[in-house]
Amino acid sequence: MRVSTVTREHEHRIDEDLTHTRVEIERVPIGRPIETAPPVREDGDTTILSVVEEVIVIRRQLVLKEEVRIRRVQVAERYQDNVTVRQQDISVTRIEAPTAAGGNAPPTVDTIPGS
Repeated sequence: MRVSTVTREHEHRIDEDLTHTRVEIERVPIGRPIETAPPVREDGDTTILSVVEEVIVIRRQLVLKEEVRIRRVQVAERYQDNVTVRQQDISVTRIEAPTAAGGNAPPTVDTIPGS
């Protein structure tokens, strides 16, 4: 028996929906006196970061200057591209034993396509 492989390439069109996350930044002025800096917090799909500063007013006091709100937004979009894919086929050749007449029988070939 003789076994050989053949690799073929062909173009395959990709047409799929891709999902990614985009962020939106919103700065909200507050300007309210506070005693301590607020921690980072979540409000649904929004993360809120507080920005504080010290302001001199007869005494030192923390003022919540603004909040930075980062919202996650899911975005779906169509993605198309051509990619090269490979496929192998196997060729098996059966070689028969010599016949009684002294000659060889012709070989037979089976081709097994790749999946």
